[in-house]
Amino acid sequence: MLRTSAKVNLALEVLGKRDDGYHEIATVMQAVDLCDRLTVETADTLSLFVSDPALPTDDGNLIVRAAARLGEAAGATKGARITLDKHIPVAAGLGGGSSDAAATLWALNRLWGLRWSRARLAGLDVPSETLAEIARCLATCRDDESHPGLYRYNPWASPSDPLTRHGRMPSTVMTAVGLLMELHLGVAPHDERLRSAAEHLLANLPRAGDESAAAPIGTLANPERDTYYWYYGTQAMFYLEGDYWQAWSRQLEPLLVASQTERGPLAGSWDPVRPVRDKWSAYGGRLYVTAMNLLSLEIRNRHLPLEGESVPQVAERPR
Repeated sequence: MLRTSAKVNLALEVLGKRDDGYHEIATVMQAVDLCDRLTVETADTLSLFVSDPALPTDDGNLIVRAAARLGEAAGATKGARITLDKHIPVAAGLGGGSSDAAATLWALNRLWGLRWSRARLAGLDVPSETLAEIARCLATCRDDESHPGLYRYNPWASPSDPLTRHGRMPSTVMTAVGLLMELHLGVAPHDERLRSAAEHLLANLPRAGDESAAAPIGTLANPERDTYYWYYGTQAMFYLEGDYWQAWSRQLEPLLVASQTERGPLAGSWDPVRPVRDKWSAYGGRLYVTAMNLLSLEIRNRHLPLEGESVPQVAERPR
């Protein structure tokens, strides 16, 4: 069962009409807790069952159109029984239909064993040569000698340059980024090659720490409060699921909630310098740390798991 979240437009600008009759738009969207529930099961033919009898179950429904086009594009010979438990109001501007269609593509990709990348599902044509170059670059950035399985920022940096030579050493932050990239490039979450990186993140769970304290393996003057690290670590651990995600979310979620500004005109945001200064506060300020923290907290509403049958939930706080 998949939860498909409703979305609210915080800002919307219509830019112009396209040749196909649709319009280009610029929008800022916010996922909310209201959601539909989608179940996809193996079947000989393609069928849709909806809890709301007023909704179509033929190609007048985005779910059926998305499923049919994926089947045609992939040459799929299997069917699917799709059940939609509808809770998002129809034609209310909450994006329920598009969320349901997107989740259908993801679910059928797994059910039919297509192993299409998310880029391909979204209609993005990424040349295989480009992906191969990315994989080669990532392999070079992985340190398999002094710190096996961890990642560094710039292995090509000059060892004589005091401003850039730290990039030759693996860092906690770049290990989070490298781990996430490996997952997006198709390495399975349970692959043994990712264990060292995953265990390193597990040993360096998010904490505000002391302003002068440095992460065990980090860049120059890298404090423990690093929203950038938390953002990439959250995605990587979410995709790894299991104990990794439980430990990470149990640590991060209460930390962010407790430090959020509660009163005044800035309520709901995060202070970039209190209780301790964020690593990049001088460059991004309150807007940056607030955006990054919100993206980390909303991971369940923005991403689907790579392999799991359901979206991993934020761990319950210990009683």
